[in-house]
Amino acid sequence: MNSDPRPTHTCPIPGCMRRVSQDYLMCAKHWRYVPRTVQNAVWREYRFSPKSPAHQAAMRLAIQSVS
Repeated sequence: MNSDPRPTHTCPIPGCMRRVSQDYLMCAKHWRYVPRTVQNAVWREYRFSPKSPAHQAAMRLAIQSVS
């Protein structure tokens, strides 16, 4: 049983079953494969407006860049 009360989700990369904090898009292993420019876009859009269409697009691009 996980004693950590923080919410988690499964890494969105197909086949990866790692659980990650809701604060992160994907597990650290896969995040390292995301190009730096795309990583920066994800963080920039998150800080500007979480859940905005621009942030959603940046997250999709990050996932696609690894998948």
